[in-house]
This record gives sequence, structure tokens and C-alpha cells, in this order.
Amino acid sequence: MRRLVLVTVGAAAAVTAIALWIGRSIPTVPGNMPGGATASAINTWMNGPSYKIMAAMLDPGPEDQVLDVACGDGAFLARYVQAARYVAGLDRYDVKVELARRRLADRIAAGTAEVVEGDAEELPWEDDRFTAVTCMDAFSFFPHPDAFLYEVHRVLRTGGRAVMMIGAEMPEGSEPRTVLGHVQRNEDDVRRMVEAADFEMSMAYRPMGGDNRLANAICRRLFGTDQVRIVTAAKPAAVRAEVEVAPVEALAVGRGS
Repeated sequence: MRRLVLVTVGAAAAVTAIALWIGRSIPTVPGNMPGGATASAINTWMNGPSYKIMAAMLDPGPEDQVLDVACGDGAFLARYVQAARYVAGLDRYDVKVELARRRLADRIAAGTAEVVEGDAEELPWEDDRFTAVTCMDAFSFFPHPDAFLYEVHRVLRTGGRAVMMIGAEMPEGSEPRTVLGHVQRNEDDVRRMVEAADFEMSMAYRPMGGDNRLANAICRRLFGTDQVRIVTAAKPAAVRAEVEVAPVEALAVGRGS
């Protein structure tokens, strides 16, 4: 039993050290992991629990057209958004875009998918293009997250929804802080930011590591909590101003004379 405990603690320490090394090794490239395809595969494996959580929150259907921002190698779209009529991915790194295109090659050939290289704060799609937008483990890296939210609102259709992971749970009134490149914000700050982009929103919390106790323990070590904040933001219908029409009075001029 003691040996098992020591092995578990050792494994946790090793993973923590690797995570810290990754964070320190790429200070000038937020959100990116070195190593190309190998690093993308590791990143996809680490995000496995997040993909399941996001898929459950999104609940994509056959009429959905889904955009995944910071899509990485496209694993989330390929594994969990198969039911959607159309999927699109965007990432700022050409290596990840190429990997995602390979993974989604059949759908791209069929005309039901696309993957583009681009900036999350300047989405290269027309207004009202998608019914749903997702963003995992990337929002906290965006230098101008308010600009990203406005772009999400623009490309969403009326009644569409965005499901976004926005940092770890933080106590009310806490000051923003940066952990491994992630800017962590408290609930009030996140709510103000999302509502300022004209969304109706709700928050939910889920274990970062899903059912994996070791992963959750590592998250508590790194972030002080194992709870990730998931924001569902709906684009409301436009409110039309009611035009009051004055009643037309019958003209009696000349009548009865």
C-alpha cells in the first residue's frame, strides 16, 4: 500500500513538473505547446476530460453548424460533434491546422467541414454563420477576450449558443492572476465581460480532470481548485422597437351638410 502511495505521489509530481516546464518554456507563445504533432497529441490526451464535458454541455444536433475556436488537431470536432450538419475549426498555428485537416479529411472532402488558420479576435466568417461556438482551454490566453466575445456574438445566429471554458473557479472579489499563462478571473468579472457582449449567460462548474482523481489532484496543486468554469452564452433575439400608430380619425368634413 505504501509503495502504491509513493508511486502515485511520484507520478503526480512528474506530471506537475512537466506542466510547469511547458508553461515556462513557451512564455512568448501563449497557448502553444512545443513539439508539433507530438505535443498536439499530448494536448489532446490531456484535454480528453474537457472534451466530454463540453460535448455534454453543447449537445450538438443534426441541424447544428458548429465552430470550435482554438481547435487544435480537431479531435473534439471529429469525436464529439459528428452529429452536426457542418463543423468548422480555427487555430492560430499552421501545424495544428494541418493536423485538424487530416483528421477531418473525409468531412472536408464531403463539404461538411473546414479548418482555417486565423485569429480568434478576427473570425473569418460572415455574420450569423453558426448555430454554436465552442472554445476550450484557450479563452484565458486571449489578449483581448472582449474582442473575441463580440466576434462570437457576430458569427452566431439569433438563438445560437456559445459554450466556453473560462478559467478555473475563483472566489467572488478575487483579483485576476496568471497561472501557467492562463489569466484567471473571478465570477463577477466574467459575467460582466460576457453580458457586455450582449449575451444571456449561465455558469456551471465541472471537475477539470473528469473522473480522474489524479488529474484533479494535479489541477488543485496548479490552480488551487479542480473546478473549471463553463459559460453557456446565448445570443438573444433582437428587440424590435414598437412603433405606435396614432388612430386614424374619420374625417367628417362636408358630411351631413
